Amino acid sequence: MIVCKRKFDGRVKSEWEGERIHLADLYLSASPPPVEGWIAVLHHPARHRKFVKGVIAYADPIFIHYLNTVEPLTVLVQYTFEGEFVEAKCDAALPAILDGEVIEFIDLDLDVIVQADFSTHVRDELTFAQNREIMNYPEEVVAQAARGIRLAKTLIELRSFPFDVLDLFKVNLLNNEKK
Repeated sequence: MIVCKRKFDGRVKSEWEGERIHLADLYLSASPPPVEGWIAVLHHPARHRKFVKGVIAYADPIFIHYLNTVEPLTVLVQYTFEGEFVEAKCDAALPAILDGEVIEFIDLDLDVIVQADFSTHVRDELTFAQNREIMNYPEEVVAQAARGIRLAKTLIELRSFPFDVLDLFKVNLLNNEKK
């Protein structure tokens, strides 16, 4: 599977090989995620390459992309090789589109960064303001970006999906190593 990150003007910012994770394998609770439309993709540097402007980029260690096909949010979670949560980047983005083995999303610049201790900060507000002018973001897109940031903050605060399953990756990784 390929995750393709585009800018609003259509340029490809990055493409990343990965493998889809079925949420049922990741989410052990009987309750489904409260926000519908999530697709999870694992990026492992031993098996998958990342391309930036057509050139292979260093992507280490392990990442899981949580892309939403309904809401304006994409979450990229970084783990150590031992499965420890490092940080997450929540991209305000137009809802992702799945087409066969390719899932694309349009990055709207604004990010909520989540540290291992769950402290957060919003990043790239100046970039968003500049690109809003340069790329002439319609008001609907500006509203989607704001909604994506609000949603990220809410999911983080409530420890809702995907922020309630961060430790499960370590458990699954350790269980798979024992087999």
